[in-house]
Amino acid sequence: MKTKLLLSAVGLALCAPAAFAQGTRLTTGRGLNGTDYLSPTYLYSNGDTLDYSGVGFRLNKSFHPSFDLIATTGFTRSQRVAGARADSRDFDAGVRWHTTTGWGRPFAEATLGYNWWKYGAARDNSFTYALATGVELQLTDKFSLAPLVGYADATAYDGGGDFYGVLRTNLWLDDRWSIRVNFSFTNDGKGLGAGFAWAF
Repeated sequence: MKTKLLLSAVGLALCAPAAFAQGTRLTTGRGLNGTDYLSPTYLYSNGDTLDYSGVGFRLNKSFHPSFDLIATTGFTRSQRVAGARADSRDFDAGVRWHTTTGWGRPFAEATLGYNWWKYGAARDNSFTYALATGVELQLTDKFSLAPLVGYADATAYDGGGDFYGVLRTNLWLDDRWSIRVNFSFTNDGKGLGAGFAWAF
């Protein structure tokens, strides 16, 4: 089931250009790529062994018509297992390239970061990196949908990296405020992020 969900996200990201190329053009509107904003988000993930919940923050700063600086941080905690909880803290920073075409706004992003993890007396930490690509589709003047696929890895943890899919949604309420909901899928489970963005 997880593989089918991930493949669905891949298919949407790859097939969207062809669908819009048949003559349908973007509705004029505003997405999140190229926008200066700060976004707090509630995070929840359902994994094979543990469920995590917590909060995250994202900063997006445009420094060129085709490039954004991105920075994210998050703290999540699992349910109690054998009297203890697993805590995870992370910080990532990177850059996103994006452009605008008649069928959408394709983009690619790369981040480097660091993760701290502990469970009871056990502690570990690692550098992390992620690469992703997708397309932002402006479905109405205020609502955008952005499917993406990516690969992430932690250099010091056991096991290999993980491919993932994310479906980002954004609805502008006015010129400054929007509601954001993200759905993510990996081989280890699925996740949800819900929050708002403040444009500055």
